Order: sequence, then C-alpha cells, then structure tokens
Amino acid sequence: MRFWKTLTKLSIGIVFAMLLMFALPSPARAAGLSLSPGRLELEMNPGSERTFPLTAYYEKGEGVQPNARLVVRFNDWMMKPDGDIILSQPGLLPRSSANWLLVSPSEFLLPVGNSQPIRVTVSVPAGTKPGSYYAAIFIEERTPPPTVNPGEKKVVLRYRLGTILYVLVPNVVRKGDLSSLSADAEAGKVVVKSVLKNMGNAHVRPNHQVEIKNAAGETVAETKPEDTPVLLPDSELDLQIELPVKLPPGEYTLVYKIDFRDEKAVQVGKVSLTVAAAQSSPPDSARLTQVKSPPSQR
Repeated sequence: MRFWKTLTKLSIGIVFAMLLMFALPSPARAAGLSLSPGRLELEMNPGSERTFPLTAYYEKGEGVQPNARLVVRFNDWMMKPDGDIILSQPGLLPRSSANWLLVSPSEFLLPVGNSQPIRVTVSVPAGTKPGSYYAAIFIEERTPPPTVNPGEKKVVLRYRLGTILYVLVPNVVRKGDLSSLSADAEAGKVVVKSVLKNMGNAHVRPNHQVEIKNAAGETVAETKPEDTPVLLPDSELDLQIELPVKLPPGEYTLVYKIDFRDEKAVQVGKVSLTVAAAQSSPPDSARLTQVKSPPSQR
C-alpha cells in the first residue's frame, strides 16, 4: 500500500501523532488516548523470543466517550529522503519485523480513566542476518459513532496511535556519511542543504549544526545542535537548514558539523560563500564554491 493511499484514510490527528512518535520516545497522544512507550529498541539474537509491555490509557476529559473500543494493528514503515513517512502492509518491506509479532489482547474495551496493558511478543527467525528491523504497532479506535438526531450532522475523527519498534540483530554496523553540502545566501537568510547517507546495516540518529565565519574567522551566525530524523540503513536524507541572517558583502566560510553517533569522529564539511555588493544583481546574491574537507574531530 503506497503512503499516499494510506494517507487518505488517516485523520489529521493520526498523522500528527505519527510524526511525533517517529521523532520522540515519549507516548503518542490524541483525543484522550495515549500509547506508551512511543519508541522501543530491542537487541535480540536470531532464533530468540522476547515479550514486552505496551500501555494504552484513556484520559478523562470533556466530550470523550465513556468507553473506547480499540484494536491492535501492525504496519511496516520507512522514511523517504525528504522525511515523509511511508506505511505499508506488514511483511512487505525488506527490513520488516511486523510478521515476527504476536499481541495480547488484540482487541479490547477501554473505559475512560483506565489503562490497559498490551503484551507484545517478538520472535526473531533463526538465520536472520545482522542489522536493524522495524515495525509500527498501532492502537486503532473501533468505537461506534455517536447517535445523530434528525437534522444533525457530526464529524467523527478516529485516531491511530503507535509505538515504533526497532529490533537490532547483532552484529550491527552504523556507518553514516556526509555525501554533499551546499549553501546559498538569499534575501535575509542563508539556506544550507546537505545529503546524509547510511551505508551500515543499522539506523543512526544524526545531530547537526551550522556555523558561518567571516574572513577573520569570527562566527557571525550559527544554529544550535539539533537532531535530524532517523536515518535508516541503505538510505539517505535530504536536509535543509535556514539561518535568518542578512550577510554584508564579503567572504565567508560555512562550517557544517554532523555527528552520526556511530562511534566515529564528527564529520565536518565546509563551503566558501561570497556575498557580492548589490549592483545589477539582487541583494544578497551569492556565489558558492564547493570546498572538500576531510572529516575531523570537534
């Protein structure tokens, strides 16, 4: 099932909760419902089995139904280079772990103000190759729609909340690389574009930062260190950072630091940026020259 077809079946609340759960380990929440943890990583050997708990909770609040009927579903997932999430039927993607899962209970009634433990058992097939494997575990509302009186119209949103499961089968190799780097000075901002690649067999969670230095080596603009989306094996991410700064004419060096957290040195890329004085060209026009810089430590 392609992501775009899946997206038409999901409410705004579902998509928002999904985006949060891919970025954060905290519980996914929507409309009084929550599922925790939002992210779980298990290291397991081929042929092994492990059971872990999830917890669904239905908070009290104005306008919530007295009971929520919920069903548990599994999906494959992956991420496109632009960060869009792709969902598919379980077991279709090469690094799927969805068919390794059993859950109890698979459907339940959850009264408001109560919680429900969900037992999930993972069985890694014998002979599984090293690397990381993925699944999304959703709880989905199956509550009957409210009664509608004659002449009334009601909009009903149904939510799916999920936990992202990472199964790591030894020996995992994390190998990130800064594939390309470019920058452009525009009106009131500098736009930095980078391409990150993962050539290992396990996911990485990079952290990146940008600095702009003038000809004297002084930092004139910078960003705080920030985590990128997760970078899956044999995948790449196309990232863009915008710095809200108007640079005076002159010569600059843009320094891009990327920590793949792969037990290797922080990689550093540099590009030289020339901001010309405004003449016949628009303000802040810039000429960019790629400068190759080997990875270095902080």
